Amino acid sequence: RTALTVETALTFCLTAYLLICLLNYKGIKLKSAALIGVLALSSATAYSYYRFIAYEETILPFTEIKITEELDRYKGEKVLITFSAAWCHNCHALDKELYATEDFKKTFSEYRLLRFDMTDISSSESLKFADKFKIIGVPFVLVLNEKGEAISSYGGILNLEQLKSLALNQRH
Repeated sequence: RTALTVETALTFCLTAYLLICLLNYKGIKLKSAALIGVLALSSATAYSYYRFIAYEETILPFTEIKITEELDRYKGEKVLITFSAAWCHNCHALDKELYATEDFKKTFSEYRLLRFDMTDISSSESLKFADKFKIIGVPFVLVLNEKGEAISSYGGILNLEQLKSLALNQRH
């Protein structure tokens, strides 16, 4: 699942604009209906590239959470939460290089694996999570004990060994 971001929308518009400029340069004048068609076609092309080539979909073992109150239902379980965003290159790298691996899934099989999407950093829920867990950027990982208390956290890219250490409450 890839979110349509401001960056993607700007890519669509830039692609369409460049195509229209190229056609005008070649002396081809377009009417309104043709302009709309060119915009739609170039937008679809740019989105296809973005969606299927730039950020291939990766199957991840996380349950999406939308609000902070959802954490209450996981009390009694060890929890690992990742915070990421569609516009975050490092988040995509972690998804592919760590979270999608069988080693990660095996190592953290006894944990409830959750994910919160911070693509809209100004949303009320993003702000609540950021305030509650002192998140200053993504990617961010948080480990909660069975009581729902944060026992360790880390902001940035990490590998499996660092994540294991983090889960054992050895702060970085």
